[in-house]
Amino acid sequence: MKYYISDLHLFHKSSIDFDNRPFEELADMHEYIRTHWNSKVTNGDTVYILGDISMRGNAEALISFVSTLRGRKVLVRGNHDDVSDYRYKQLFMEICDYKEVQDAFGGKNYNLVLSHYPIFSWKNMDKGWIHLYGHTHNSQEDQMYQNVLQHMSETCEHLHQSMPSAINVGCMKPWMEYEPRTLKEILENIIRGRTIMNQKELMLAGKIYDPNDPELLELRAKAHRLSAEYNATFETEEEKRQSIMKELIGNLGEGVYLQGPFQFDYGCFTSIGERTYANFNLTVLDTCPVTIGKDVFMGPNVSLLTPLHPLRWQERNTYYREDGVLTDKEYGKPITIGDNTWIAGNVTICGGVTIGEGSVIGAGSVVTRDIPPNSLAAGNPCRVIREITDADRVD
Repeated sequence: MKYYISDLHLFHKSSIDFDNRPFEELADMHEYIRTHWNSKVTNGDTVYILGDISMRGNAEALISFVSTLRGRKVLVRGNHDDVSDYRYKQLFMEICDYKEVQDAFGGKNYNLVLSHYPIFSWKNMDKGWIHLYGHTHNSQEDQMYQNVLQHMSETCEHLHQSMPSAINVGCMKPWMEYEPRTLKEILENIIRGRTIMNQKELMLAGKIYDPNDPELLELRAKAHRLSAEYNATFETEEEKRQSIMKELIGNLGEGVYLQGPFQFDYGCFTSIGERTYANFNLTVLDTCPVTIGKDVFMGPNVSLLTPLHPLRWQERNTYYREDGVLTDKEYGKPITIGDNTWIAGNVTICGGVTIGEGSVIGAGSVVTRDIPPNSLAAGNPCRVIREITDADRVD
């Protein structure tokens, strides 16, 4: 599968205001991009990034972030891309300034011309070749470019039979929505005006969605299969276990150890930081993003449950869709567990909860509200008992 995207502008604070991006902080944008990217792209897919992954600088952070994104990445360089660091170069299958590729869907072949900058006259534009580009964001410059192409199609006789197709694949465009898209998705989204969110997007946004949507059923089936495969392994099969986790979990840090058995609902919407450990019977229902930090300890029978159902039975009960499929209405809220936390055995963490860095949650707790950093908390519902201080040091 081939995907396309441009102008991510990672670690570029002013990009949020410049493009009116729907994120309060860069961290929110980064997590959204990574979660959506890894939920659809596999390591066997190719992603063509048409420039401006990031502003110059922030080399260490950029290398760390890009290395977590799945797929074989091809960088078509933009004006802000600095590829002088060899470690960064190694993250890409190819780095170039211009690329011609072939793609196909629906039994039809397409020829594409890829560049960061919009081209006024690209190869075989009169023969139906499509030009994908970036750089111009939502600017007046982009609108002027499209107006010129429209004028060319109306006045140039050899273009009358084939309106030249040049598409801005900047991540901020409504047909892109901050995630890599296939050519099929791009064209279909443009045709329908991209005014309707699909069920996966509704789910991740915490809105009411249909859990029996075909795409979601396929994602869950994959996660359940991979969970079962992992649970059938022995502890000594370290390479096989690691391979399964990398395929299952959206963002997996180094040194993560999951004892198993475990169960993930999607897996691809979960991020687990370096050196995190989970004991027997971890359950992660990640209908909304689940973010687990670095150096987190989780005891046996920990459940991370993002899904929610309507309180009134009139909205909660199952019903038949127009196509005869029995379904229900669900929604969810994300869960965030900070670095250096300890979640003891038989703890349930509900959707919408953030547990602050360095906190400890006592055994058997049901966590329904946020826990501040460096807190000892326990109970049903879980409440803060006291702050963890240097007096708790064990020598």
